[in-house]
Order: sequence, then structure tokens, then C-alpha cells
Amino acid sequence: MYGDRTCPSLAEKLGLHEDTIYKWIQQYKEDPKQSFPDSGNLKPDADELRKAQRKIKELENEVAILKQVAVYFARNSK
Repeated sequence: MYGDRTCPSLAEKLGLHEDTIYKWIQQYKEDPKQSFPDSGNLKPDADELRKAQRKIKELENEVAILKQVAVYFARNSK
């Protein structure tokens, strides 16, 4: 029971499955400050991962371009 409500009654009131409420409670207990980032903001670790993935994609694109350039110059240098 949380406050004066139970998880099933909260879930019913909010139109959610009660497992969702239990999951939220568990997330809050594990990390109260970062449980529910505001306005779509990611947790710091998730944000770092996203930035790293974006950088990896950029670098993969650069490598692909450099490979094409190398092939071009190899063909035309003869």
C-alpha cells in the first residue's frame, strides 16, 4: 500500500497494468534521483551511450568514404 492507495487501485485509476506501478516503485527504490527523467531526458549513462553510438556511426561513415577514395586513387594512379 502506498499512501492510502494500493498498487492495483492506482493502476485501475491510471488505466495501467499493475505491474507497471510495481516496476516504477522498484525503479524509484533503486535510484530515486534518476528514476524518471523529465521531458524525455535520458539517464546520464543512457545519454552517454547514445552519444557514443552516434559517434561510432559517424566514424563508420567516414571510414566507408575513405575506403572509396582509396579505391578511386588506386585505380587512377596507374
